[in-house]
Amino acid sequence: MGYSSINCKFTYTITKGKQFTGNSNPTIVGNNTIFIQWDNTTDSGKLKVRIEKKENGVTCPIGEGIERELNVNIRYIGEGNPIQLNGSTLPTNSIINCGTSTLTFSTTPVQTQFPVNANVNYAWSIPSGWTINSGQGSTSINVTPSLNTGGPVTFTAKRTDQGFVTKQKQTNVTRNIPTTPVINSNDLIVCSNKTITATSNNATSYIWGKTGGANIVSTSGNSATINGTSDGTVFVAAYSSLCNITTPNSNSVKVIASPPTADISIKDDFGQNAPNSMSCGYGLTLHATHPKAQNYVWSYSGNIGSAYTTDYGNGTLYFNSYVNDCYGLTVNASNCFGSATSGVTICINDCYSGFSSYSVYPNPARETVNIQFDNSGKSLPDQVELIDEVSQKVIMSKPGSKNSDNAMVLDVQKFPRGRYILRVMQKKDLQKPQTDYRVVLQ
Repeated sequence: MGYSSINCKFTYTITKGKQFTGNSNPTIVGNNTIFIQWDNTTDSGKLKVRIEKKENGVTCPIGEGIERELNVNIRYIGEGNPIQLNGSTLPTNSIINCGTSTLTFSTTPVQTQFPVNANVNYAWSIPSGWTINSGQGSTSINVTPSLNTGGPVTFTAKRTDQGFVTKQKQTNVTRNIPTTPVINSNDLIVCSNKTITATSNNATSYIWGKTGGANIVSTSGNSATINGTSDGTVFVAAYSSLCNITTPNSNSVKVIASPPTADISIKDDFGQNAPNSMSCGYGLTLHATHPKAQNYVWSYSGNIGSAYTTDYGNGTLYFNSYVNDCYGLTVNASNCFGSATSGVTICINDCYSGFSSYSVYPNPARETVNIQFDNSGKSLPDQVELIDEVSQKVIMSKPGSKNSDNAMVLDVQKFPRGRYILRVMQKKDLQKPQTDYRVVLQ
């Protein structure tokens, strides 16, 4: 648009647009020609121009103080509508079946204005390896996909009567290829046939495999029946006939067909190896484990009649004693193929007969530790201390006392969980003035 006069100044005011060079100011002072890029809007645009003479004082031949307005119908194009597959709207990320059957991708026409039903070109792009059979440029295309690959399906809409504004819509297509299967089982001790299952999404069949002495007796879909003549493993891959894809092998499951060995792990509650010595009355819980064991049985040697033992039957043993001796604690770990034994020797040498008339419990403890006395005053200690086993710091010190139940109760719930030494200090005229007990707070 322009007015011809070199001696005239033109002031332009643009509504719903901007100068094509990128100047977004609504008011522009310039010569008689201006190029405008209108906003993509359903509103009308407006251009207002005012004509005045230039600063050189020469009269503008068109006139001065003249204003003109021009209303502009903007060629609007609306946002792209969702992509549909065979008539169903697809989300931004979509999964479709494997295979090469033809597919129809479509969209509803975008909104236009001036005119309402303007010609719009729809430029479609599809994943690599796919083919557009028909419909390019329209709202619907017929496509032959590859067997099992995906990618973005996109259209770009543009009015044929203006090339400034384009609208795009995209959906990311993946194919329902099988997932790597997971065997739903821990390691197997195959005293007899065992049936295990695997899980994989989109699998049509499963391919079972083995190593070593494991045997696959039979398979049925995602399950397999297993036994073994010696140790080995089993694994499985998933296959999809629709996608013609075989997954990597699953996790391997050990197949155990041999007895436990003597390398039985024996740990305490803190996961440390069983000690070879223990304080009088300390109380100790041991846990025996072996990957091939199904059953555990503890046996004992030494002055076991004066000890306290509880075999929980699952490899866990509680042991305590107030009598000096070396105690042999042996565990037998077995399965249907045989057994093995291992054990520890724990010596106690700090129990004193002058203290044999009291006991410390519970151990391990949570809230309180009790020192139980007999009915005589002989065994009542002068002082009781609780000492952190690591730092050797005394965290509690109290004079000996007892309640109506002939017990001294120590409140330990505020102390951090861990190992402590309970030091009981007896009167000076006894041969052994103190005894230490290892106490666990948990």
